[in-house]
Amino acid sequence: MPQLDATFYPSQILWLFLVASALYVFTRRYLMPQVEAIMQKRQEHIEHHLNQARMWHSEATKKQEAYHALIQETQDKTQKILQKEKEDMLALRQEKLDALKAQLHSDMERTEKQLRTTQKEAHAQLQKDMAQIVVSLLDKTAHISITEQEAQETLEKLHQ
Repeated sequence: MPQLDATFYPSQILWLFLVASALYVFTRRYLMPQVEAIMQKRQEHIEHHLNQARMWHSEATKKQEAYHALIQETQDKTQKILQKEKEDMLALRQEKLDALKAQLHSDMERTEKQLRTTQKEAHAQLQKDMAQIVVSLLDKTAHISITEQEAQETLEKLHQ
C-alpha cells in the first residue's frame, strides 16, 4: 500500500495542504459570502417581523385602552341618563300624585257640598212631612184645623 509507505509522506502532506488550502479559499471566497448573505437576510427578516409584531402589539394595546375608555364613558353616560330618567319619573309621579290629590280634594269638597245640600233638602222635606203629620194628627184626634204653614212655624220654634 503506497499510502502507508513513508517515502510518499512528503508528497501526500503537500497535496493535503494544497487541497485543503484550495477548499478553504473556495469556501471562504464563494460559499461563506453566500451563507453570510442568507444569514443576514434571515436576521433582517426576523427583525422586520419582530418590529412589525411590536408595532401591532402597541397599536392593539392602544386600541384596547381606547375601547375600555369608550366602554367606561358609555357606562358613565348611561348612568347619567338613567339617573336623569329616574329623577324625571319621580318628578312626574309626584306631579301626577299632586294632581290626583287636588282632584280628590275637589271631588271630596263637591261631594260634601252635595251631601250638605241633600241633608238640607231632606231636613226641609222631613219638616214638611212632619207638618203634614201634625196637621193630620191634630185634625183626626183633636179636631183642630191648622194650616201646614202654622205647623211648620211651630215645629221650627220647637226645634230651636
